[in-house]
Amino acid sequence: KAALLGQLAAEDQDHWTGALVELHQGHRLQFSTTVDDLGAFRFEGIMPGAQRLRIISRDSSIIVVSNFEVSL
Repeated sequence: KAALLGQLAAEDQDHWTGALVELHQGHRLQFSTTVDDLGAFRFEGIMPGAQRLRIISRDSSIIVVSNFEVSL
């Protein structure tokens, strides 16, 4: 299994602090967490395969990273 470390950088970083981060494999939610005050998030125990990442701010702004592959 793999780990995914991410960091979101924005001009208005406070807008994204506490944003929901979801990791999906296929149509299934695998993990969720939140963005910390430095813009960082982390998932551990990820199974290999195609993934989709969604970051949803408190005001419902959405960032989507689709179809990236996790391999061991």
